[in-house]
Amino acid sequence: SANLVNGTIVDEDVADVAASKLTGALPAIDGSALTGVGGAAGSSSFQAKLAGTQTVYTSTWTKINMSNEDIDDGGNYDTSNYRFTAPATGLYYIYIGATLTGFNGTNDKAYLRAYVNGNQPANNHSESVYASWNATNTHAQLSTTGLLSLTLGDYVEVYIYETAGTRDLTTSGSNFMGFRLT
Repeated sequence: SANLVNGTIVDEDVADVAASKLTGALPAIDGSALTGVGGAAGSSSFQAKLAGTQTVYTSTWTKINMSNEDIDDGGNYDTSNYRFTAPATGLYYIYIGATLTGFNGTNDKAYLRAYVNGNQPANNHSESVYASWNATNTHAQLSTTGLLSLTLGDYVEVYIYETAGTRDLTTSGSNFMGFRLT
């Protein structure tokens, strides 16, 4: 038997108690006293896509207007400014896809990036570069994934850049999605 001090049981008090002696009903808990469990992994998922054709101009970083929302668990994707805002500090998985039309030469290049709080993250996280062309395919399909360490309130947007003439983004394959990992 263990001696209780001030009604408290510590590990040493029960270390040698046989499992057969641990019987009875456990008290119910309602979770109101739990801390540190909000915004768990897998929460805050979203998926948005381009609603219609969008023009991308030469040598200009252009924000992609992903205004059609498929999924927005938590309501953290804003279709009016095309950005996801982190509801909690953590590590987030991000996927971006974009399809550009009108590629017609070997000098055509396109870049796709995620920006955090209006800037490109350090070390070129979440960037895709497309620099190939052939006569049978004038579409460039770019995609990238990345892990972004975000703080509560950080926002993520998608930008594209191309080097040789005005091009159009198409709805096919142009999407932005992600979710919280930790």
